Amino acid sequence: MIEIFYSVPAEPRGPNVNIPRPTYPTPTSANNQLPYTSASVTTPVPHQDDIRLCTINRANVTDTYGIELNFHRRDNYHSIKVTTGRDNAPSSKNFILLLYVWYIILYYWFIDAELAGVKTDDHLIEINGENIQNIGDEEVKQRIRVIKYPQPLQILVADSATYNYYKQQNKVIHSGLPSVKKLPANIIDGFASITSSHQGIFIIYIFLNTFLIFRT
Repeated sequence: MIEIFYSVPAEPRGPNVNIPRPTYPTPTSANNQLPYTSASVTTPVPHQDDIRLCTINRANVTDTYGIELNFHRRDNYHSIKVTTGRDNAPSSKNFILLLYVWYIILYYWFIDAELAGVKTDDHLIEINGENIQNIGDEEVKQRIRVIKYPQPLQILVADSATYNYYKQQNKVIHSGLPSVKKLPANIIDGFASITSSHQGIFIIYIFLNTFLIFRT
């Protein structure tokens, strides 16, 4: 009988020997499927223009447009602040109390510029069809002063996001753009055009005041 011996190399032993062991992914779901990760994709939000052509009419000669211009010299633009501009309050002695209440609401509460669609921090672009972005502060104000009652003031305005977007794109904002919103004038046929956001409050206020007047 011939015996055959096979020699098997022994594993190395010693305190300083580290044998790497293979690692395998561990299933995490009930179906033993490996976890799946995908790169998150961010979809850019498309820009929407907010450019408005607003027409402001004054109620009388002493009335103001209800705007205050602020010239930002560093960035060379005019911003608008909506103000009341009501300095000539009528005397209650000249009106019946009910008519006076109506007059106060229409004349003081609803600002001309606000009714025309102008918002605080809007950027002023045009005055009566003429671009004023490269005109000095005093000349811009003078162009508004020379408009005499009952001539309207028509201004093209844009919000800050739209203004900065066009500036980054090296584009010019003008009234001929298809995205311009041509809003109705603040006063139509002698009556203030009350915006929808004010109509409910206006009706409640009128009802309460009328009720209190006839009750006394």
